[in-house]
This record gives sequence, C-alpha cells and structure tokens, in this order.
Amino acid sequence: MSVYCIKPNTPFITRKELKRRPPSKEYIEWTEFVDSHDFSCYEDKDTGEIIFKATPKVPSENS
Repeated sequence: MSVYCIKPNTPFITRKELKRRPPSKEYIEWTEFVDSHDFSCYEDKDTGEIIFKATPKVPSENS
C-alpha cells in the first residue's frame, strides 16, 4: 500500500472574507520538515506492525 500527500495549488474558495493570521512557529517547523524529508509506510510481515519512516531528501543533480 502506498501513501502520499499533495499540497493543493488551488485557492480555498468561500463567500466570507478570510482573516489572515501568521502561521505558528510549530506549523512552520512542521512544513519545513515535510518539505525536506521523504516518507514511506509499510507493514512488517512478521509482526503485522505498520512501519512509518521519514528520511532526509537527497538532493539530485537536476535540482
């Protein structure tokens, strides 16, 4: 089973005016972590336990 998330590129649409507030320090740190790591999730066949791993992204020559 593969799991991934995609950041939306479209704006949120509403009839009400949205009030902007600055992001929290915790949110900024979480976003930086998500952007700088690759994530994988799989089931251990022996124990049936779900294993979740976050590994730092390796910069490619094309980036």
